This record gives sequence, C-alpha cells and structure tokens, in this order.
Amino acid sequence: MSRAVCNCMRLGLPRCFRTYTRWIGFSEMMSIAAGARCLAKQCCQPWQHRNIRYARDIRFRLEMREQNEEYARPAQPPDTSSLATVREAAAYCTACHLYKRGTQTVFGEGPKRAAMVLIGEQPGDYEDVAGKPFVGPAGKIMDRALADAGIDRSQVYVTNAVKHFKWEPRGKRRIHQKPNSREIAACRPWLEAELRIVRPNLVVAMGATAAQAIFGPGFRVTRERGKVLSSKLAPRVVATVHPSSLLRQPDEESREREYKHFVADLRAASRAADEE
Repeated sequence: MSRAVCNCMRLGLPRCFRTYTRWIGFSEMMSIAAGARCLAKQCCQPWQHRNIRYARDIRFRLEMREQNEEYARPAQPPDTSSLATVREAAAYCTACHLYKRGTQTVFGEGPKRAAMVLIGEQPGDYEDVAGKPFVGPAGKIMDRALADAGIDRSQVYVTNAVKHFKWEPRGKRRIHQKPNSREIAACRPWLEAELRIVRPNLVVAMGATAAQAIFGPGFRVTRERGKVLSSKLAPRVVATVHPSSLLRQPDEESREREYKHFVADLRAASRAADEE
C-alpha cells in the first residue's frame, strides 16, 4: 500500500479518494482545499453529491492538519550589525510552527550598546498583543525588582529566548505553554544575533528556558542561581528565576521571600556588569 493511500486512510477519507490519491499523490490532495468541489465531481460521478460532502470534510481536515503541523528549523538572521535590520527580519520569521498562532514576533527592546541584557522565556499574552517584551504582570514585577536593585530598565536590553507566544486555548483564555527544546533551538539564532550586536558586559538568564538556551539542557537554575558564570554567548552570565515564578508562590510570605532573593540576584548581576 502506498504512503499516500496510508495518509488518506489515517485522515479517514472514503475509498474513492484513496484510489484517486494513488494517481496524484498525497501532496496533491492539498489542492482540494482550493478546489474541493471539482475534485469530488471528477472522482466518482455516481456519488457526486456524497463526494462533495466528503470533499468539504477533506478540506476542513487538511486545513486543520496544516494549522496544527509542528516543525522547527534554525532561523537564519541576516548577517548585519544593524539591530533594526535583524528586528525587521525577525518579524517575518517562520522557522518554527509557533508563528502560526502568535499574533506577532516579539523582538528584544533596549539600547544597542546596553551593558546588561535580560533574557526571559517567551512573550506572554500581554506581550503577544503589544509586541513588546515584559509588559504584563511578570514585567511589572521585573520593573519593580530592577528599581529596587538600582538598575534603570531604560538602560538594559530585554528580550526572550523564544520570540513567539506558545499557548493553548482554555475557554476564552490563552494559556501559556512551555517551549520545547526544538522550538528553543529554532529561535536561538535570533538570540545569538541580538547578543552579537549588543555585546553586553553581562547577561541575566531569567528562568530555566533562558538559562538552557545559553548553557544547554543540563543546566539547573536551582544549583547555579546568582553565580557569575561564562558562556560562548556572553563573557558573564547570571542565572536567576523568571519573575513570573513569583506570581505562582502559594502565599504572601513566600512571594516576599522569593522577591528579595530575585532582587539580590539582580544586584549581584549589576555589580558584575560594572566590572572591567
């Protein structure tokens, strides 16, 4: 049995379409989405009306399959020293399937020659709509912590390891989903380009996704938190928690304790960034 026919059987298509697929191949069946009615008429005239219904069903299934198909390949940023050019190119990135559901690419923001770069996981619902990083609840906590640590946010570059919002529907809400390793790897060239152009003295990796994008999947924030480390992407890196983790603390006492720890990590990063 041909692979094309097997694909048709998996989609639950009628026998007449499986036979037709033997001749044209499964890839050609994608054209049904544009011409389902014509194909139904050509396939089996005695069951024309029934096949039109099947063709409409095929069109729906193929469109859903195309929408939900997951893939990831390394992005290809332009080789330039212009941050604006890279940002513009990232706006049209289709390196992984996340672009299909995200409203827009959420690229980094801040001075081109910032001494410090803050890296989070991915844009959230607020960021996806606004097109700017860290403007939601986690961003407000981060802004407060930066101020308490004596760091001016306008002087730091803020970005994410993944540039599109990964989410799943829950009623009318869009619920955050953690990016997988393939999605992180696909987006890593954009992060590399940002760090190559900005050339910060220090990078703060906030959360496991950001830290593993820099150090690899074996890195553990809980073990290395607050330490000044080095990597191929930056001369100094400090790993800490993502500010959204503070929102998930079970009570006010825990939130306050973890917030103070977060501020202490930022202060340590600020001191290290000022060192020559």
